[in-house]
Amino acid sequence: MGLIHSITSWIVWGVEWISIALIVCILAVPMLPDWLWIVDAKRWALSDGKLLGVVLVGVIGICRAIAKYIVEPWKWKCIKNILSSFQRDVFSKSDGASDHHRVTLYRFHKVCWLAALRGSDSCNPWGKGNYLWSGWLVPTVRAGADSAATTIFLARDADRFEGVCGAAFFQNQPVIEKKLTDLPNIVKGSSEEDIKQYADETWVTPALIQKRLSSGRPCARWFLALRVEIQYKKWGVLMIDSRSDKMPQTMYKEVSARLDQNKDVISHLLKA
Repeated sequence: MGLIHSITSWIVWGVEWISIALIVCILAVPMLPDWLWIVDAKRWALSDGKLLGVVLVGVIGICRAIAKYIVEPWKWKCIKNILSSFQRDVFSKSDGASDHHRVTLYRFHKVCWLAALRGSDSCNPWGKGNYLWSGWLVPTVRAGADSAATTIFLARDADRFEGVCGAAFFQNQPVIEKKLTDLPNIVKGSSEEDIKQYADETWVTPALIQKRLSSGRPCARWFLALRVEIQYKKWGVLMIDSRSDKMPQTMYKEVSARLDQNKDVISHLLKA
């Protein structure tokens, strides 16, 4: 079964990168000078090439789905079960629904096509100066079954990143906590000063907070992010956040104790 998984992984990987290469060619051809056969190629790229580009984006999406849900579904199910158990144990005494206390595993991807779907600027939705290949932290597994993680974070380098998630990935300390006392309670109608303070403390822009509020999505009151390393290489970040206003002072110690019980199993699964 392991050999089948490996072969399937390589096939999916090959198809995905061939599709990416073809999309790059379709985008690049119209910018070339009008040399002989280039004229016909440019004409094709501007007509039928667009349709092929859309199809190739779909192929890439299918490859990602296969890689995530078919190649090794057992691994992600095991990790999800571990994180769900961790979520229940850590937040058993906290108020609110389980969806108010989230445990999400983010993985670093150098190229992320989801980046094209964010933001309001259709010309550069991934942010000025950033691109699909800038490096992103993408949600891979979230504890529980009540919600799905959709937010991605820029992770270009130590000077250009987003969120508590990005800070944990790049900064020297592998664990970052933002307590209730660090963050103002942000709701619709909060002052610009409070929104700016919250944005500064969580390494995002005030505009992103405003967008979140306008879409009816509440802001977390407590964060704990832990960098995940596999064989001394940065793999991603485990993000734990809560909307509760009653987080105990000992929460960091409780989370650390629970993680110590599971980190070796999770690390072994991620290496598999």
